[in-house]
Amino acid sequence: MIAALYHAAEGTPEPLPSHIPPELVRIVECAMSKDPSERFATAEEFRLALQGFLEHRSALDLVRGADERAAELDALLAAGASEGVVAAASGARFGYSQALGMWPECASAAFGFDRVTAGYAVWSAEQDELATAEGLVSQLSKPDPRVDVAIAAARARLQGGADRLEQLEQLGRDVDVQTGQGVRMAIIGIVLLGAGLLPVIEPFVPWLQTWSALILFPVAAVTILAGLAVYARETISATRINRHGMAVMVVMMAAQFAITFGGWRAGLSMATTMSLVFPLWGVVATSFALMIDRKLWPTGAGFVVASIVVMVRPQWWLVLTSLCNLLAVLNFAYIWRPSEPPSDG
Repeated sequence: MIAALYHAAEGTPEPLPSHIPPELVRIVECAMSKDPSERFATAEEFRLALQGFLEHRSALDLVRGADERAAELDALLAAGASEGVVAAASGARFGYSQALGMWPECASAAFGFDRVTAGYAVWSAEQDELATAEGLVSQLSKPDPRVDVAIAAARARLQGGADRLEQLEQLGRDVDVQTGQGVRMAIIGIVLLGAGLLPVIEPFVPWLQTWSALILFPVAAVTILAGLAVYARETISATRINRHGMAVMVVMMAAQFAITFGGWRAGLSMATTMSLVFPLWGVVATSFALMIDRKLWPTGAGFVVASIVVMVRPQWWLVLTSLCNLLAVLNFAYIWRPSEPPSDG
């Protein structure tokens, strides 16, 4: 007897079965507390606590139903499933919220609502549904570190995706042949078409048959290109095609100036010197076809063939120049022509 009384006074009470509602557990623990100040002050206060618990049995029924949906949610999340998660989470949260509406002091409903809401928020963040996750966080009674970490990770992923999308959009703008096509066609028309018409105007302008004209042509072309670059600098810099195309044209004209000036200083004939220029044009035209637009292959092929022919017949350099430049003008004009708007039909 003495041992039993000692155990009752000094020992630790046996825990109640797990199926006992937390609200009832709290009432029992309060009634059995060793500290008198923590127990009910009167039997009437104890009775009212038990009466309040019994009056809210319907709220506890809702909690039990919500617990079942919460268990379904736990199983789905553990299995890594996506289908059914929203339904299970919504069902559990609805049950807990209804129970709290009937009994705001229901601890099991408040705990279950927070637990399910936090798990649902973490899952939403992992699905990159950031707005949903942030909306769920605002409904928690206290911060949850797991949710904060998941939302931070989702924000990082979405920002990375936005950056990649911006890069892809910039790449699309860089290769847009419609941007600045008027400026490109002006450059092509002035440089290539001008060279292509040389055989027509040469008989009327004898100076064009001199070394001075041959050497000054690339200088004049670079000057015109520089003027167009300044006049239309925003358009030229808008796309990679425009920037690279302008750079290639300038480099080509500089190389042509070096070859022609070197041929004149070395005492070579004009025909021999120009036969050395053709491979340069062939390389540039082929580079355009490979790196900028594959549809420029006729221009590249034309200059390559002309480079071979001019090695055998240097005296044909002027005619071959005209034919290749006219081919390039037609080729560029065709592939960079304004696109037609789609028809309504």
